Amino acid sequence: TAHPAAGVEMSLTPEAGQRGNAMRIDFRFSGGGWAIARRELDLALPANYAFSFRLRGRAPVNTLEFKLVDPSRENVWWNVHRDLRWPEEWEQVTVKKRQISCAGGPAGGGDISRVASLEIVVTAGMGGEGTIWIDDLELRELPPLGAVLPPPTATSTSAPALVFGHPSAPP
Repeated sequence: TAHPAAGVEMSLTPEAGQRGNAMRIDFRFSGGGWAIARRELDLALPANYAFSFRLRGRAPVNTLEFKLVDPSRENVWWNVHRDLRWPEEWEQVTVKKRQISCAGGPAGGGDISRVASLEIVVTAGMGGEGTIWIDDLELRELPPLGAVLPPPTATSTSAPALVFGHPSAPP
């Protein structure tokens, strides 16, 4: 659902994305303010996690906020990308648990364990008007913090590499 600040015009529409439907967010700032796209949820978060989504946009430099609101609706956690130059082509954005901090509320900090709503927010930096698209929003469980991960594996070959445009590359 759309939740713009007073004086901000905003609309949400589904549109073809990179895979399936994306959410198109159109906004117009007449000064400061924000344009919130909110999804109501009842989501228990794993001990460690990452949210990811694809993003593209045509808009002036502004701020992108990724927010999680707890069931009391009084506590908010966020990840903020200030002075964002919106990518014209789809770009993967990943927000890990360690990159999310308490933005305010009586909880005063700590971690969020249950989410009542998720918000994608464009906050006026330069203001103006524009469009952004969000696609493939996903929550992934990650190994527990401090977990010992298996060592990386690598392979090698003695075959020469084909490098196009290199002087030794075949025509």
